Amino acid sequence: MSKVANTDGYENYEVFAREKLDGQLAHVGCVFAPNRELAAAQAGLTYSERPWVEMCVAPASAFIRCIGEQGDHVLGYA
Repeated sequence: MSKVANTDGYENYEVFAREKLDGQLAHVGCVFAPNRELAAAQAGLTYSERPWVEMCVAPASAFIRCIGEQGDHVLGYA
């Protein structure tokens, strides 16, 4: 019987990176981790296909939706 990992307390983290010092910070993906330290480590391993000069992670819950649905409310203007 296989065991399933307990993911209680895990959170989605958005991953951003830039390829050049004067380049734009771009969204490259997301990771699912229990804390920000492991999210940063997992992002570095998962998205190491390019020689990034900077990579950042942020909890998805830290973002404020300005357009689109969030729960039963629509925020922003269309």
